[in-house]
Amino acid sequence: MGWMDNLKVAYKLMILNVIAIVGMLVIGAAGFFAQQSAKADIERMYEVNLKNIDLAGQARHSMRVAQFQSAMGPLTTDPELWRTSRLAKYNDAVASLDKDINDYLAINKDTPELMAQINKVQDIWSQFKQKSNQLINMR
Repeated sequence: MGWMDNLKVAYKLMILNVIAIVGMLVIGAAGFFAQQSAKADIERMYEVNLKNIDLAGQARHSMRVAQFQSAMGPLTTDPELWRTSRLAKYNDAVASLDKDINDYLAINKDTPELMAQINKVQDIWSQFKQKSNQLINMR
């Protein structure tokens, strides 16, 4: 750094300012790209990970509603109440669960281990629908 000994103070300050500006630009660019990366990671977390949890919760709720409505079908003493209320709730729950499973499949189509699990869930769900339809038809 002996070459700086021969420079005037004004030139030394200008060199330090240029170094400071370049340093701030590098730090600012690094911060901007890190923030964009974090934003993309958070959006991915919401769109995939948390959405999966939400869909699983909705599917579980729909299955419980369908189970309850199908189990209460044969116990209903008023056939008109069954046709107007319980059957509509059952059909809505089944449609909702089918939609949730399809949404889950769409989100996780790139994850083979989840696809294998959801295929098992679909098989169990189709068996449940078949048995619950038999139970409903007992009415």
